[in-house]
Amino acid sequence: MTKEDTLTQLDRNSVQLIILPSQNLQTASFSKVSLEGKDYLISKPEQTLLALNKTDFKDSYDTKQKLTKALEPLKSVLISSMPNKTKDEPCLIVGQKPEIYVATPFNVIYFVLSYCVNILKREQQRMLPYDDLLERLEDSNSIKELIRLKIPFENSLKLICDTVQENDETYYKVSIKKITAFLKGRVDRIVNNFPDTLNSRIQRHIGGNIQQEQLHFTDEIMELSRVKCAISLLSSYVDKFYLDDLVKSYDFTALDKYLEEYQKVEEENRIAEENLRALNQKVAHGENPEKEAFGQEGEASEEG
Repeated sequence: MTKEDTLTQLDRNSVQLIILPSQNLQTASFSKVSLEGKDYLISKPEQTLLALNKTDFKDSYDTKQKLTKALEPLKSVLISSMPNKTKDEPCLIVGQKPEIYVATPFNVIYFVLSYCVNILKREQQRMLPYDDLLERLEDSNSIKELIRLKIPFENSLKLICDTVQENDETYYKVSIKKITAFLKGRVDRIVNNFPDTLNSRIQRHIGGNIQQEQLHFTDEIMELSRVKCAISLLSSYVDKFYLDDLVKSYDFTALDKYLEEYQKVEEENRIAEENLRALNQKVAHGENPEKEAFGQEGEASEEG
């Protein structure tokens, strides 16, 4: 290793590392904004909103993940090259416990959905031109800040609104039907990107230690379970008002019947295990369960 390649060790709390999405952003700069208690990045000139999620690299779904003696994940990071790095600059090691954030594209539609709950619950809507709808959305502080930062909303609004074209102007009205269709698309996308570890965890959760011959476990049951899990994940961003409609758009009858039978078989197995445990304890203490049972039968006969 040459002097130019000498590694520099920084204090573990002196660096915040942000992992950007793999998509090719022609980004000249980022600005940071806090909305509803969460931090976001805005890429420029694209004006793309990126959610910042702090990670410790601990995978709760991977039981085989290698951890330190303190049961923490390994997360030292080596940056072997830097943008615009000159030949004389050393490589860089971020400390053993750096603050690491993953930046992921975030659709502004979720801010709009949050604001529109009361509109859909209480008001008779009318079609509004884009500028008038934005003005109304500015009642939300988060949306008002995003509009000030010139984040575009038009494409997102078209996904959840009925639209009418009139005199070269587009009019919008929020539609619960289109919102449900949009959310179903999100569910499909989440399900299709489930990691294998999560799929395995779902299967263990609905199958457990029960033998397959005791229950009729099918691909349909697994798929419906994955859909329910995806809807649960969406609950972090979407109000229950929308999720209730989303759940109604699926037929979970087969899954509900399976889970009911699963609980019944699980209870039967639990009782059988308790009886077996009690029997083994009697044997271990020198008792004869068969003789005891016979004696009880004899006493019952005499009483008769």
